[in-house]
Amino acid sequence: MNASMNPSGSIPPTLPKTTYHVAQDGTAVGPFDINQLKELISSGKVKKDTLLWKSGTPTWERADSFDELKTLFPPELPR
Repeated sequence: MNASMNPSGSIPPTLPKTTYHVAQDGTAVGPFDINQLKELISSGKVKKDTLLWKSGTPTWERADSFDELKTLFPPELPR
C-alpha cells in the first residue's frame, strides 16, 4: 500500500453494515443485509407493506417507507 495514501499506516475503520429484520407471521426474522433483502423483495417474499425494522428506527415500518428500498418495488399503476 502506498504510505502517502494512508500516512498512519493504519487500516481505516469500516462502516457498520445496516441490517434489517422482517416481520413474518408475527415473528421477527433476520437480520438481513441489503443484498439479502433485495433477494427477498425480488422473490416476492418481502412486499411493499411488509413490516421491517432496522437499527435507528423507533418502530416497525412498511418496507416501502425506507428511502433506500423504495426503488426496489415496481410503481403502482393508476386505476
